[in-house]
Amino acid sequence: MGFSHRFHRFLRARPQHPERPRPVLLNTWEAVYFDMDLPKLLQLAERAAELGIERYVLDDGWFRHRHNDRAGLGDWFVDESVWGPDGLHPLVDRVRELGMEFGLWFEPEAINPDSDLARTHPAWVLQTNHGPGPDSRYQQMLDLGHPEAYQYVLERISALVAEYGIAYLKWDHNRALVDAGHTPSGRPGVHAQTRAFHRMLAELKTRHPGLEIESCAGGGGRVDLGVIEHTDRVWVSDCIDAHERHRMVRWTGLTLPPELMGTHVGSGADHTTHRSHELAFRAGTALWGHLGRWCRTGTFA
Repeated sequence: MGFSHRFHRFLRARPQHPERPRPVLLNTWEAVYFDMDLPKLLQLAERAAELGIERYVLDDGWFRHRHNDRAGLGDWFVDESVWGPDGLHPLVDRVRELGMEFGLWFEPEAINPDSDLARTHPAWVLQTNHGPGPDSRYQQMLDLGHPEAYQYVLERISALVAEYGIAYLKWDHNRALVDAGHTPSGRPGVHAQTRAFHRMLAELKTRHPGLEIESCAGGGGRVDLGVIEHTDRVWVSDCIDAHERHRMVRWTGLTLPPELMGTHVGSGADHTTHRSHELAFRAGTALWGHLGRWCRTGTFA
């Protein structure tokens, strides 16, 4: 306990530590996956507001060419073929009318080979002299050590935050850095990549005061004191089985206070383990952190 108290006191004493009560959050992922159906998303927002949700987060699938996980990463423009000429505004405006903040999912360092960005700027992919390593999850990683790549990602995110008044970014990172060299030299690029990532987080917060950012990396892959200097919470794990979460929250909580740990009420049948738990157990488990709702079916059972 003394070990944890020291870490918690240290983190809570930082000037950037979150001070206001943590907004109760809804994430759309398991409710719709890549099905960006506006009526369904609006219905989800209505139900969320009725239950007191305070922050509505639109997950993966909103940007160009992103109809599954094989294409589109890097093309950070709202998909006009899905959303029409008004973009995300009808959804964002209704979310705000209902009294909720709006958040948006990104995986800014990732790039699908099947994307406009990869075809236009192949040298921006982290790679050694023999080229990029094998795809993982149908994706590679951008080399933010290239000033042009860094500026492209920064400006695209910043423009969207400004246009839609985004309050919260879910910043994902789902692929390990393999064959992570800088072109054209082929020199190791991980250190420069990490420094650029931290610098971009800081720049976004400077440009957009009040913006909150979550560090998510396949769940708990980026829970470290370096990233915590620039973010407002971490996503503990993509597994939200309440039984499994007791162990995860216990050990993550050795260093992180509860307000920095994203802990959601999962669906009745868990997405990853397929185990079922009563709502009281799922909700009681999620209370030991920054409470949210990870809705699978579009219902709140």
